[in-house]
Amino acid sequence: MDLTTVILNSNEFAESVTIKPLNGTSKTVNAVVFRGEIEPYDMSQGRSLTKTCHVTIAKDGTMGAGSINKGNDKISFPAMEGGTAIDWRIVDVTAEDFASFTLLVRF
Repeated sequence: MDLTTVILNSNEFAESVTIKPLNGTSKTVNAVVFRGEIEPYDMSQGRSLTKTCHVTIAKDGTMGAGSINKGNDKISFPAMEGGTAIDWRIVDVTAEDFASFTLLVRF
């Protein structure tokens, strides 16, 4: 499948991220990370600005995730390419098809 052999290939577009499910075992998978800008966030949460990104992973229990628990699962990768990995909270699934999830994550 092109998704895993091309798009999620670390020699092409992808990088390694660590999926950290609330009720499960963490694992490292390949993902395409679209690093976003700092943007306004809900002030009731005690923050005025937040960093957001979109992350595409395989919709597969072995090469990605079979399901996503929004608000509770986390994913770890650097905020800037080449930096130190940090934990991001998965706040939404912005796109889903038979092969992939695209996740909205916030730091």
